[in-house]
Amino acid sequence: MDNLNSRNGLPLGTLGEGDIAKAAADFLASSSERRKRARVSAASNAELPRKKLDTSKPPSINIDVANKAAADLIRESPSYRNLVRMEEKLDLAIMRKQQDIKESLKSQSFFESRVFRLYLFNTYRSQPGAPGTTEDDVASWSLRIQGRLLKKSEERPRKSSSSTNQDSGGGANKATRGVSSAVTDPVGPGVPILQNAPAVTPSGVNQSAHLANPNTPLMPIQGPVLGESNQSVITGQPPKCSDIFKRIVIELDKEFYPENNLIEWKRNDKEPSSDGFEISRSGDKEFTAKIFLYIDHKPEQFRLSHALSRLIGVKTDTKKGIFAGVWQYIKKNRLQCVDDRSAVRLDQGLKGLLGPANANVEVLKLQQLFTVVKSHMGPPEPLMIEYEVKLNGDVVDNQDCYDIQVSVQDTSLIETARRAGVFGLQLPQSTEFEALREKHLLALVKIAEHKKRRDFFKGFCSNPVQFINHLILSQTRDLKVLGGSTGRNPEEERKAAFYQQQWVHEAVPRYLLRKAIADTADDTGESALK
Repeated sequence: MDNLNSRNGLPLGTLGEGDIAKAAADFLASSSERRKRARVSAASNAELPRKKLDTSKPPSINIDVANKAAADLIRESPSYRNLVRMEEKLDLAIMRKQQDIKESLKSQSFFESRVFRLYLFNTYRSQPGAPGTTEDDVASWSLRIQGRLLKKSEERPRKSSSSTNQDSGGGANKATRGVSSAVTDPVGPGVPILQNAPAVTPSGVNQSAHLANPNTPLMPIQGPVLGESNQSVITGQPPKCSDIFKRIVIELDKEFYPENNLIEWKRNDKEPSSDGFEISRSGDKEFTAKIFLYIDHKPEQFRLSHALSRLIGVKTDTKKGIFAGVWQYIKKNRLQCVDDRSAVRLDQGLKGLLGPANANVEVLKLQQLFTVVKSHMGPPEPLMIEYEVKLNGDVVDNQDCYDIQVSVQDTSLIETARRAGVFGLQLPQSTEFEALREKHLLALVKIAEHKKRRDFFKGFCSNPVQFINHLILSQTRDLKVLGGSTGRNPEEERKAAFYQQQWVHEAVPRYLLRKAIADTADDTGESALK
């Protein structure tokens, strides 16, 4: 180590009297302590049976001594000081990289694309002309909306066809668009599916319909859906119908229901999940109802304006995907300014986002550009289904079935990430790092011991006479303390004048009084025992 022959910033050759005395005292104290530990260890080893030496257990480390040695080395050694600074920079870089990795893993999508099968059917009762109906009975009908998440074994991937909505830019549409009509599935016998959803052969529906009281609002349905298993490969409870949609609006025919023809349901996080919904109304006329389904996209999706959709090639996407698409467009067309990397040059495509009023703008900051991009993002369009409420036939005849492509949370991926420490604040500690840390602390303790010895001999070498005098004084004080000395001068105690002082006349009567009291107490105790 550099400049190890100094203490507290001063060369040892110029140590003062106090430093020499302190060095001598420190060395003697450490030597005395080592001898005491050796005697205690020898006595204990003599009494206990001999055991095999455990070399795997690391020796005890005095952390305070190691820290003090490190502080002295930082102050005295430029090389060690540079190493410590380099270690601090390395630790900071590692912590930043670990945090970046955690944030990157947290931002990963823990959702998977699945198929949600939606069932629409209606029942009726007390209709005119039905057997058993009297004049007092009120004709009514009920409409049910319910569904379940298909198991992966039930899903059948479908090749892209004319029913798959492609965007104008040629890229695949990543979000389900609003649908005004159903498309007949060629795989299943007349089972309609929503656009952008894979085809799945439907299962038979034979469950009898439940009819609620007339004029009841849209109400949730609990229990299994259509008697089929709702088991999913997703770990934990699979999402129900009320978890898939965040809002449902049903529009009745205004000709038959001029008042309250709109029925709306909004999800409330405080309410339990339900398998479906049901509405009941009085009426004896068939009509077509419009059902608007607002899907709860996870992660949240946005509908793009025509200008932005034409620029990046998608119509709906997540915020992260939209910003990534704009950035890829900038990189592909080399629009980033060379002199200022935080600004971009605007071509005709980017100028289309600003509008005609800002057609003269040539350069724009990235932050300002993404603010403009946000203004071209809106909520996605709802799915619109037209359902014909029929008042004749069987339940199966009145049923419509749709498959909707949705994204659901994959808890198995979340559990894997949690086991990997993605969501934890601490990453797993390295055993190799801990072993090296112990070696470093042991080295610091040894350096502290050797430095103390070196200071002792360096002080003796610098001024032997003064060092020996201070050493003798220190030894004398220690011997007096160990021998119980009072600290008085023994030469004065040898003279008779010492005992003729005033304190003797006060001390002797007190001593005699205490002795008389003690003797009386002893005599009383002996007589009591007899």
